[in-house]
Amino acid sequence: MTVEEITRMLGYDSPMDSPTVQVWMKIERDLGREEGREEGRAVGLHQSILRIGTARIGLPSPAVQKAIERIGDVSALELLLDRVLDAKSWEELTAP
Repeated sequence: MTVEEITRMLGYDSPMDSPTVQVWMKIERDLGREEGREEGRAVGLHQSILRIGTARIGLPSPAVQKAIERIGDVSALELLLDRVLDAKSWEELTAP
């Protein structure tokens, strides 16, 4: 039996009409939105760290800028944002 035959037998016009498929699609959409928000927060924190650091310390090297932009963990970025206020150099800021 084909997917189309089973779908019609269950009374749906399309497999996408199934309540189970609809629930999974909603879950996937919600997860995607959350991931998007998390990525947006990370980008905003990258920008804030680099902007404040540039004003306080000076321009970061391209390597430091890339290292900061590679950090995806929002908690780690929030810690860096706190530390950038007291750091004397980019090396001090990015030291473990």
